[in-house]
Amino acid sequence: MVVFGFLGFLAIAVIALSVDPWFTESETATNERADRSGASTLVNRNTTLLTLMSLIGGLVIYGYRECTQHSLREGLKYSPTTAGTVMSFYGLGALASIAGGWLGDHFSPRLVLSTTFFCAAALGYLLFHARGPSCPKQFCLSPGV
Repeated sequence: MVVFGFLGFLAIAVIALSVDPWFTESETATNERADRSGASTLVNRNTTLLTLMSLIGGLVIYGYRECTQHSLREGLKYSPTTAGTVMSFYGLGALASIAGGWLGDHFSPRLVLSTTFFCAAALGYLLFHARGPSCPKQFCLSPGV
């Protein structure tokens, strides 16, 4: 655990020193709008919906990780090493969030999120309804959405 924490801080330092602002900013500071006022109060529709979606997403991810690990080992008779390898794709999916953030900055967030949720729904369906040799592939692909 300490090694992963150290690697995270190392990644932060490397990114801070090597990534140019053009990669992370879609507009320069001179082109920004003057009116940047947000919501008038903390309790508003967007904040409430975002909080609710974050809570639901956290519960889904927790259940997904635990149920998938159990299903791989008990249902599909994977060895602990193979199940761990398949579940490591969850971490690769988390790394894909960097590309997702870039897409969200440069394209309509509504389009990016809609596409992502439809892909996640399709992979989720295949995860539980696919039969035959393609089933483990959906296990591997589903965390990357």
